[in-house]
This record gives sequence, C-alpha cells and structure tokens, in this order.
Amino acid sequence: MNLDDFIKRIETIEKDVDRVLKAARLERHEKVPMSMERLKFLVEAGLMALGMVLIFAFFFMLFYLRR
Repeated sequence: MNLDDFIKRIETIEKDVDRVLKAARLERHEKVPMSMERLKFLVEAGLMALGMVLIFAFFFMLFYLRR
C-alpha cells in the first residue's frame, strides 16, 4: 500500500464516520479540556481512597502483626 492509497482510505473512513453519525442523528463533538473543578474532584477522591488504604494498613499492622 503506497501513500496515495493510504490517504484515500483515510478520506473514505472519514466519510463513513460522518455518514454513520448522520444516520444516528449525532454530531461530532470537539474534545473539551477537563475543567479545574473536575480535576480537583478526581484528585481529592484519589487522595481519600489512598488515605483509606493507608489507615487500613496502619491498623492491620498495629493489631494483626503485633502478635
């Protein structure tokens, strides 16, 4: 497959995607960067999960491994 065939194939695929989206009555949406609120929420949720794991590990070592 040479470069011209590859370019034609990409263009055909783009037309097919547009046709499928039109048939489903959907529109292409541009990717929007993540908002700071969403990023803050995800970071806080991750830190809370990490904190729970660390608390569990602390009590596990304190009570179970103390034998």
